[in-house]
Amino acid sequence: MYFLTINEAPEGVLKSQAFDVCRFLEKEFKIKVTLIALISVRNFFNTRKEFKKNYHNTIVLPSFPGINNWKKNLITLNCILFLKKKQTIIARGVFASWLALYCKKVNWVAFDGRAAYAAEWLEYFQDNSQLISSYIKETEKEVVDKANGRLAVSQKLVDYWHTYLGSTPSNYVVIPCTLNSAIDSSIDKEKIKTLREKLGVKENEILIVTSGSTYAWHGIKLLYTYLGDALSGNENIKLLMLSKPGAEKPLKDKYPDRVIQQWVEYSSVMDYLRAADYAFFAQEDSISNVTRTPVRFAEYMAAGLTALVSNNVGDYSEMVVAKNCGIILDHINWETIQRPPFEEKLRIRDIGESLFRKEVYTEQYKKLLNL
Repeated sequence: MYFLTINEAPEGVLKSQAFDVCRFLEKEFKIKVTLIALISVRNFFNTRKEFKKNYHNTIVLPSFPGINNWKKNLITLNCILFLKKKQTIIARGVFASWLALYCKKVNWVAFDGRAAYAAEWLEYFQDNSQLISSYIKETEKEVVDKANGRLAVSQKLVDYWHTYLGSTPSNYVVIPCTLNSAIDSSIDKEKIKTLREKLGVKENEILIVTSGSTYAWHGIKLLYTYLGDALSGNENIKLLMLSKPGAEKPLKDKYPDRVIQQWVEYSSVMDYLRAADYAFFAQEDSISNVTRTPVRFAEYMAAGLTALVSNNVGDYSEMVVAKNCGIILDHINWETIQRPPFEEKLRIRDIGESLFRKEVYTEQYKKLLNL
């Protein structure tokens, strides 16, 4: 079996959604899984080294330069598999799946659908390539229609296939973005206390955390609005931004002693999340955003954090209300919000374990891969 990814860096998201999936499939189904990564020629050897360090059985190849030349990578894929037997391939995203569909050495294509790709391109990425934008919707529909198996990260993504693309696939599974299996589920009360003291957060103070990218389309403007209200409405609230320096500035300038910026190694992220009380997640209202189930949400729950979410976060906005593990942002009274007890952190951690471990979805993976 193969797992194909194209033009993606071997960073946090791939750790849980590619490398960890390959390891899980090998262990669970006793099959050999080869990861094939087509990457940019820029920094090729350093990136290749990182791929191979993260997963033992990896083939890393240069992709054709130029964003509009992605289809030419079919030549590379056919060449590398020329002497191999026909096998199943999990293809991550629309572009990798299209290549897999037309590769001669593939007999079962499992489309790993992580996003509403056409809507995403047309809403946010048109400037990257007008050419791709002109045909991305037809390409995504072709992939959804022709793939043998389909993985959707949310039921809302399946709804998008129906309403936006006009596709009616029946052979699909819903598997949200799951946790990296290396994440330890234990929560140490004393370790949390020590880290909060290091961050300058008092026992009675409420620490809200946000982690990951700060792109505009991920809701950074909403963060400034909502958490600006939070900081002005409750002097016991502090904000921890686990992001690269700069994004914190608008709030840091106004609340210099209550906004904390940290950029830490991936291996340390969970420790910082566990030290917080609430996790903030808001995103712009758009067709593509409403289908998303980002992996950092799974990490928030695994850390035992009560989620503060906008009402358009994939399947999660409804889920946090149903399972009483989060609050819709428009319903929050910042003046009266309290720090949750430690027992609540453990309860939410357990919900996260029941929803976001790959082992929970063994039967879905069997169907996806025709095992």
